[in-house]
Amino acid sequence: MSTQARPPEQSPSQDHINGIDTETLFEKLDQLEANPDLAQTTWRATTSWEGGDITRTHIGSWVLGGEENPQDFEIMIDEPVELLGQGKYPNPQQVLFAAINACIMNTFVVNAAVKGIRLDKLEIELEGDIDLRGFLGIDESVPKGYEELNFVARVSGDGTREQYEELLKAACGHSPNYYTVTNPVPINGRVEMI
Repeated sequence: MSTQARPPEQSPSQDHINGIDTETLFEKLDQLEANPDLAQTTWRATTSWEGGDITRTHIGSWVLGGEENPQDFEIMIDEPVELLGQGKYPNPQQVLFAAINACIMNTFVVNAAVKGIRLDKLEIELEGDIDLRGFLGIDESVPKGYEELNFVARVSGDGTREQYEELLKAACGHSPNYYTVTNPVPINGRVEMI
């Protein structure tokens, strides 16, 4: 999230913009700027196989500034029947897209609040193509995943097109998920016998 261009002092009626408590946001930004150790986070997810193509991911605690913050969420993932799943839950690609969209959107919304721009509606639609021959090992010359992703952000509110374009650029420039999928980030794995 960009902290540049904070608006002038807001009136009490402007403390919440787009569902964001801007007074608390600015206090948090000042704290993190003054003490960078408080800005360090660690995120975790543990996924278990449930049979077939179904998995259950448990989202437990996360760390902010060295302190554990408890949570307890589950995400179920499957594959479509046409891809040998049961079609009960979204597949990994759809959940990946949801995570990318949500991260870009959250960054967009917070930056709009920082600039005092009120949103009425925001929707992000993302799509991409995968050739299953790469994933299934049929043809090793075929990429295993996406070669590009394309999205459109549909927005309405009291901002101008130029402001929304600037917000989208800032959102993509500061979204952790956008960064992770657009930059080579190593994923290190190992096997443990259980």
